[in-house]
Formats: sequence, C-alpha cells, structure tokens
Amino acid sequence: MHGVEATADRWDLLAEHVVMRRLDLGLTSQQQLSIRSGISVTNIGRLERGIYRPGNSLEVIVKLQNALAWDVGSVKNILDGGRPIPLVDQSA
Repeated sequence: MHGVEATADRWDLLAEHVVMRRLDLGLTSQQQLSIRSGISVTNIGRLERGIYRPGNSLEVIVKLQNALAWDVGSVKNILDGGRPIPLVDQSA
C-alpha cells in the first residue's frame, strides 16, 4: 500500500470509520487509541477530524489498522470508497 492518495471527502470518511471503530472497541478516548496504536494523541485527534493524512506513511497506516483490529488494506479500502475489513477472532 504505497502512495495512499484520496480526496478530502474520503479522508472525512476514514475519520468517521476511525471514530466508530474506536468506540466499538470500547476505547472511549483518543488517548486510549493513542496508547494502543503508538500514534500521538495529537495525530489521533487530527485523524478523527479528517485533517491528518498519513499519505505515504505506511508505519502510521499499519499502526492504525492494528490498533483498530482491521485487516491489511482496510485504510486503502476506505479511501477508495469501500469499507474496512475487521479481523476475525480466531479464538472462538
């Protein structure tokens, strides 16, 4: 997933998905997601407002997907107009 580019409305869509997933996972604050992901609270806030665009930062994209329990390619799917792919719990 190199060169993630998208229009502003797609970044807003990513922001909505990040907030919804954070809350679905029981993470009630941006700080909790920051601790879980290793992404700064400032950048989590910017992501959730649609103003932070990791672009070519594969590291940030991977950290975000891992913290939100999304499969590889989920951020790109959202930016392409699709949906994230939640990881399936294999322990059940």
